[in-house]
Amino acid sequence: MSTPTHHSLNHDASADATSQTCITDLYPFRRYAREVWEPQGLGTEHALRWLVRHRHTNGLLACGAVIEKRPTSGKRPLILIHGRRFARWLATSDEAA
Repeated sequence: MSTPTHHSLNHDASADATSQTCITDLYPFRRYAREVWEPQGLGTEHALRWLVRHRHTNGLLACGAVIEKRPTSGKRPLILIHGRRFARWLATSDEAA
């Protein structure tokens, strides 16, 4: 059985923060960095980490490209990257990685 993958930045441009999310669109931070960000030549994991660290001010959180899941224990949040929304943010953002 084949599993769909979204390893390209050529995603549907109509996807936005209000569109329905498919589980295959979501990546844990390190997996996205390793399987999408770095292979596409977009930069290092460190550069991606910088963008995600500033998610509250650069629009990544607001557009739904980065999702925070906070545990009730007060630990660090689980960071998920929505692949299609992140690609759209990259295409329309003035932020440099």
